[in-house]
Amino acid sequence: QRTSLNLASALPARPPAGPAVAVPPQQRTPLTQQSHAAGTAGYAMQDKTTLETKCWWYRDPQNTVQGPFSTLEMRQWNESGYFTPDLPIRHTESGAFSLLRTVFPGKTPPFYSFPSSNMSVAATAAS
Repeated sequence: QRTSLNLASALPARPPAGPAVAVPPQQRTPLTQQSHAAGTAGYAMQDKTTLETKCWWYRDPQNTVQGPFSTLEMRQWNESGYFTPDLPIRHTESGAFSLLRTVFPGKTPPFYSFPSSNMSVAATAAS
């Protein structure tokens, strides 16, 4: 019997000892290796309401759509190692899914900025 992974109900107050979805160590990028400083500048310019708006969805390993979630929730789960670069995500309810690494291709850590308007261009790769 399959059980879908609902990270919203399992979001810890602090990161757990390990990821909920097995992510091989070679696919993880510790935040300390990412350009955290570049991302925090964009974060400071975002108001709290925007960061708490439920505007993100993802497709879990069982291919079930989960969401909506806030940017802050998605950021915390990503930093805790729950997401792989190939996780299908979307920024709007009716948007197309794109791979996490395609939505956030630069050095800024995921969920410290919002996707560009051309996010759906790469959506066919994740569909």
